[in-house]
Amino acid sequence: MQEEDWRVSGCTPSFHERNTAALDGYIISIIGSPFLGVPKEVITKEVFQWLTSVPDIAKDSMRIMRYTDEFVGYEREIKSGQGPTTFECYKMEHKLTKEETTIKFQSFSDDAWKRINQACLSPADGPRTVLEIFVNMGRLMETFYLYFEDGYNKPSNMKKVMSQLLLEPFSLK
Repeated sequence: MQEEDWRVSGCTPSFHERNTAALDGYIISIIGSPFLGVPKEVITKEVFQWLTSVPDIAKDSMRIMRYTDEFVGYEREIKSGQGPTTFECYKMEHKLTKEETTIKFQSFSDDAWKRINQACLSPADGPRTVLEIFVNMGRLMETFYLYFEDGYNKPSNMKKVMSQLLLEPFSLK
């Protein structure tokens, strides 16, 4: 609702306000959907309680999705009149060019990957199976946004990428 209020009023929030609202919108999907179909032996009561606390690895997986979507889909979102994007708010607030802002958002994603890798190197919180789900969510969404051009509108590379991933043999020489 907050995002819609900004769009309708023509108000441009700070990067922090916009980023918080955008990330909050992803919490339900990142916590719930990846675990549909996971055996109940993996998602115990303790794991479920841990997930509902929104662990850092979940937040970082969500950040990778958001930040990658922001710099890849920036042009599309501006043209659609969706209101100020997180990318646009950061760009305006810091008086940067599109290219400089893209580099900054890529570094936000890189930082999230570093934290995810660290969490997987010394898993203290959740079971490794659950941590891997968050790693794979980040991988999937990053691939979706970066390699399918503009994931939503031009999935022209999807057949090629899926074929390379699933059908074509490769060697590890």
